[in-house]
Amino acid sequence: TPKFKEQYNKGDSVKRGDWIMNSLKKFEDFIRERAIRKCSPDILRAKFLVREVEKRKRFIENILKKFTIRDDNANYIVENCYDVIRALVKAKLLIDGFDTGTSHEADISYLRVMGFSEREVEIVNELRYLRNSIKYYGRILNAVYAEKIIKFLEETYPKLKNLVKEAT
Repeated sequence: TPKFKEQYNKGDSVKRGDWIMNSLKKFEDFIRERAIRKCSPDILRAKFLVREVEKRKRFIENILKKFTIRDDNANYIVENCYDVIRALVKAKLLIDGFDTGTSHEADISYLRVMGFSEREVEIVNELRYLRNSIKYYGRILNAVYAEKIIKFLEETYPKLKNLVKEAT
């Protein structure tokens, strides 16, 4: 299970237990590689994403009031937490006039531009990787990890939301 503790290997990979995740490129690298395109700000779409995030955040809060976090529901909680974070970052990208398409990595790398610490960026990148592993490779996370992610969301959400709200 991921523990937010990395061991650096040769190359650009981070090894955590039984899995390896490539390190996240800088946002500027995505621009240089033309994986991101500059566009007109899309405030309406950003506001829509914020409204959807608020609904998803309330959904998470309601679930946590009604259910105990267990190993058999940890994946769903982690996925929803990741979706909240990514959608807020996507909203800020739209406000700032960037289109990252479907690149989750480019979205997450923008957290650095938004002023988040490298540690916070690493945690969200780990979430991105694990969400992909859940969706496409059948990875199972546990309740302990889900609780850590909920705590991380509680710490990160207000800052993200304020950065987006200030810009709209």
